[in-house]
Amino acid sequence: MFYTALSVKLKLDMIKLIIFDFSGTLGYIGDLNLREIFGKLRECGVKVSTEKEAEYFFDFLPPFFSKTKNWLEFSQMLAEKFNNKPAKENLKELTRYLEKKLSFKLYDDVAHVINLPQKKAILTSVSRFLIRNLPSLKNFDIFTPKDICYEKPDKRAFETVLRKMKAIVVEAVMVGDSLDKDLYPARALGMQAILIDRENKIAEKSLKDPSIKKISSLKELKNLL
Repeated sequence: MFYTALSVKLKLDMIKLIIFDFSGTLGYIGDLNLREIFGKLRECGVKVSTEKEAEYFFDFLPPFFSKTKNWLEFSQMLAEKFNNKPAKENLKELTRYLEKKLSFKLYDDVAHVINLPQKKAILTSVSRFLIRNLPSLKNFDIFTPKDICYEKPDKRAFETVLRKMKAIVVEAVMVGDSLDKDLYPARALGMQAILIDRENKIAEKSLKDPSIKKISSLKELKNLL
């Protein structure tokens, strides 16, 4: 199916489905202490040391979250990135450590969207194992690249969620923190779009599409809907 942005005339108060991004929208990883993490990697037989490797760590962390299916696989892939193959016991220890240090937390304002009457879905690039045990998300349908075979900003990712949630494009709104991955693709299909800009980094006048609404907290969402 194909829709253009011009096909949407419905007001936000007619929305029946809210599709949320996850990382940066609903959840986050706390401040990472690289010195501590690299110390643990070395302790477990993974040789890392330089500042350049520290920068590299942040470059490949997001893809690891989307490509791995559990914490053990994540740890194995991390060790392989540094050309290491730690002993089995060391790998298990590293896995337990990374699961504790890199687990996602929910923003406090998620509490304001849990009981909204609309159907709620999460369209995310992070793997399901990272968020499936967060109790507050039990009323959200979760869609990851492994589930639907497509990844944002591919329009087929959005279309698949709409189909599986039995919603049409004019009844849906996308809420996310990325214009290029979340909001512009959603608007191109004809969905409504809401930017969550927690640190007020993006000026509304800089948006390519002036129909995109902007909020700084999820607690503002109820007032729009």
